[in-house]
Amino acid sequence: MAAHEPSSIRQELGRLLPIAAIGVAFGIAAAWVVLPQPVEPIDAPMPTIDWRALEPSIAEDRRARAEVEEAPLPAEIRAIASAYYAWNVAGAEAPPVGDVNVPENPVRQHLLEELRAAIGVARQRLGDAQTLAKMRTLRSYDAERFLDELARAGSEPQRAQELRRLSGALVDVLLRNGWTGASLEPRVPRAILRIRYKLHWTSVVYGLGDCDREGAEVCYGLTTLPLDPVEVRTLLAFLIAHPVVRPDELARAGNRGAAADARRLVYLDRLAALDRFADPSGDKRPYLGACDYPLARGAMLFGAGRFLEAEQTLRVVANARANDGRARNWYMAAWERNHPTP
Repeated sequence: MAAHEPSSIRQELGRLLPIAAIGVAFGIAAAWVVLPQPVEPIDAPMPTIDWRALEPSIAEDRRARAEVEEAPLPAEIRAIASAYYAWNVAGAEAPPVGDVNVPENPVRQHLLEELRAAIGVARQRLGDAQTLAKMRTLRSYDAERFLDELARAGSEPQRAQELRRLSGALVDVLLRNGWTGASLEPRVPRAILRIRYKLHWTSVVYGLGDCDREGAEVCYGLTTLPLDPVEVRTLLAFLIAHPVVRPDELARAGNRGAAADARRLVYLDRLAALDRFADPSGDKRPYLGACDYPLARGAMLFGAGRFLEAEQTLRVVANARANDGRARNWYMAAWERNHPTP
């Protein structure tokens, strides 16, 4: 047997060497994979939408409608409603360019003053807490009716007047954004239309300005009659996933992809601003939730063509997260854009 051992060893080595070579090759490949390398950020982390989390708010809207239909609201709150409906009709007849909630003529200015006066009377007679509670009920009641009227308007044109009283120029905005079709059939989830309407209601009643000119905490109603945080988070997360790109933004960006990322960044920054206002400690994050804001912001800056800002943002993230290969690779891609090889 001993005489045959050298031959057996040679045969065994012959079989093992190819396996060893494969192992070495895999080792080299694995090392190559983990080495830092520029990778363009095409999959920015997005805020997630939990549709089931909206169920309590929707149930509250429905309870409010049943409550109003069973027992009318106080006269002081009904006066606010009347002024709101009148403002909507005026707004629908001559919707302003840009912000649908900013009056641009004496009629609407007068109606806005009537709204302010009606709110003042309600606060004086009912007290601040009761007025806010009843106005929240009224907003929910109107949101429920708006959704019903929107659903009926396509097949029952005679209902258009009531829809106009409830929503004013909002319908034009929904059409322009592609959120409804020409016959007003919804093209986005009903829950999104509900939240957008409640935001419209709050904006009109309190005369809130355009979000491009006001702080996010103001234009989303946190300082007046706030929506539930989950509602605002859902609306903005939906807009990040499906950004509404304006013609002027498209012209500046040069292509739809960059314009979409620029718009996503606007909505993402609004979520962060709302968090800073509502939760300065940063512990609860009621608006951003679990979204990886720094990484998402860096990716959206890159997509929008703002490479220097993307590099600066992603460098901070990469330095803070030694084991985050994605952040490191995205940072390198941004660095390359700013320091091209001659």
